[in-house]
Amino acid sequence: MDEEYLRALELFDKGVKLERLGRHEDAIAAFDSAIAIAPGLAFPWYVRGNALYELGHYPDAIDCYKKALDLDPDYADAWNNLGLSEFKLLHYTDALSAFDKAIARDPSNAFSWNNRGVILQIQKKNVEAVDAFDHALAIDPKYTEPLVNKSNALLALGRYTDAITTYNAILHLDSRNAQIWQEKGHAQALIEQYDGALESFNQALLIEPKNSKILIEKAKTLYTLKKFPEAIEVLENVLFLDDANVLAWVTKGHALTLLDRYRDAVFAFNKALTLDPDC
Repeated sequence: MDEEYLRALELFDKGVKLERLGRHEDAIAAFDSAIAIAPGLAFPWYVRGNALYELGHYPDAIDCYKKALDLDPDYADAWNNLGLSEFKLLHYTDALSAFDKAIARDPSNAFSWNNRGVILQIQKKNVEAVDAFDHALAIDPKYTEPLVNKSNALLALGRYTDAITTYNAILHLDSRNAQIWQEKGHAQALIEQYDGALESFNQALLIEPKNSKILIEKAKTLYTLKKFPEAIEVLENVLFLDDANVLAWVTKGHALTLLDRYRDAVFAFNKALTLDPDC
């Protein structure tokens, strides 16, 4: 192994270390020096692309990944990261094509399967998206991201019970995820499991007690159950946190009307109209 090649390897190693430290521009300089010595290797082009990606220079990152793939067409990670860069530029068809090529070369890569599913979701191909997420989860059952993405796809398909099962799987891995508790409660409310929905919202509020969105979901569920005083109490908590929350004023107005508290209801509706005349 000649001295120049050894020097190139040293520069590659230096660049990788700088990249891990988040010093992306310094890493690129090291990769450039290495590439100048050994331009025929795919890996330095790939890692140069990664540094550019982290800097948000997606077109330049794409050029690097394509150069790496010219040198090694079976470089699965380069295909995957090419897809990520195309995704960032909203080039969804090109991104999907790149993820498919990554999977063809490495079908055991859970990340590529998840990325494929994300594109299919955007394209509203939710049945195919669920299949992609299932492939990712078959490879890595503890990979949270495809579980979250799968639950969203199932909701879009109206498969609420399956979505709830998926939320339960996520919560088994991360029981402190307030957003997932909220989304589970929302799905439960959609299939009229209101008591379960309230329990889910309460779990979410134990984690994020000042989350107005969760409080409003809880209030709406109480309203549906005709528990108007309890709903109003929750809405007052929302308005204590955010006096300009139009939805809270409107919902409070409806609840007050059903309690025959008309003067208070008019005040709530007028407050909402002052904030948003089109509400």
